[in-house]
Amino acid sequence: MPPETWAAPSSPSSPPRPPRSARFDPAAEPADLAPLFDGASALFLHAAAVGEHGDAVVATTREGGVRHVVKLSSGIIGKGADETNPIHVMHVDLEERVRRSGLAPTFLRPNAFATNSFQWADRIRAGDTVRGPFAGALTAPIHEADIASGAARALLDDGHRGLAHRLTGPAAVTTEEQIHTIGQALGRDLRFVEVPPQDVTADTSPRGCCRPSWRPSPTPSVSRRRSPPRWRR
Repeated sequence: MPPETWAAPSSPSSPPRPPRSARFDPAAEPADLAPLFDGASALFLHAAAVGEHGDAVVATTREGGVRHVVKLSSGIIGKGADETNPIHVMHVDLEERVRRSGLAPTFLRPNAFATNSFQWADRIRAGDTVRGPFAGALTAPIHEADIASGAARALLDDGHRGLAHRLTGPAAVTTEEQIHTIGQALGRDLRFVEVPPQDVTADTSPRGCCRPSWRPSPTPSVSRRRSPPRWRR
């Protein structure tokens, strides 16, 4: 499916209308997208939707009347972050492009997504043992529905303009605790066996999260579906 961006065609002087979703043809010129933003006042932006055309797409949305951009960024951005990490580089670059555009920005920086747990699905189907690194690492996979709720609030509430929010869930859990919780939900006794980072293979870390430059974030965050997202400025 092509990447999407979400445009909110509303203004304080007019009643709200349903949002529009614009699908970008990777081969299209950014200028060809201008009609998609006609009448829109706010934009929800994902890096995958713009690729290498960040400046041009943002400029096109501004010409179409957009004044506020809510960008889905990453919790990897912060003090002490590994600035060579490709995810960090990608999100910082697009954040800077949005800032330079003159549009009012809001940056949403969630940490681990709940769907990251799907990385263990094949091994759980195959048996009761999951192997991987960092058994005691505290993370907090926030549910994607909570991120969407936060994005909608940021788009419709002018009070979030110019701010960066770190989104987290309500409790901190370790990797091992996540596996045990999944087991309880399945009615099975699952166990997590820790593997040293230097011994990690594609099988034990299918998402490639354990390159030597990667370290688990100390920021806690696990969320339940429909739980109110937590905002940190």
